[in-house]
Amino acid sequence: MGQEDNFFIIGQFSLAGIVTAIIIIYIQYKLSNSREKMRFRLDRGQELIRAFRPELDALIQSDNDCRLILTEEAFKRHESAIRAFAPYLFWINRLRFRRAWYRLAMIKVSKKQHIPFYSQYADCGSLDKRRKVRPIVIKHIQDIISFADK
Repeated sequence: MGQEDNFFIIGQFSLAGIVTAIIIIYIQYKLSNSREKMRFRLDRGQELIRAFRPELDALIQSDNDCRLILTEEAFKRHESAIRAFAPYLFWINRLRFRRAWYRLAMIKVSKKQHIPFYSQYADCGSLDKRRKVRPIVIKHIQDIISFADK
């Protein structure tokens, strides 16, 4: 019986002590990794908000035509922010995030093909169409920005 007790003791440490130390190290590694990932996610979320903020403010505060606000340059900046932020979301939120982006910026060509199309929001000076289109565009942008807080 004396030899079996020595089997679980390595030097001054027991097997349970070594396993406990390994588990604690692993937990600390996971926590530090998740804190680092959370910091990157918050940074990317702020970049996402900054990318959409000028267009959102212009849509809310001005009465300009949407096609003058939602330009090709804005689309490229938005798409870049979307690509930078999406990997930091949980998989289900990533799917919802992509769907929100597609609702804002893509038009469905076929079952699996979408093409970028901000021109769909051109109101061409019609005040009636502007009253209908603007709230939709603003809601889509706010939906995308809301993922920065999730």
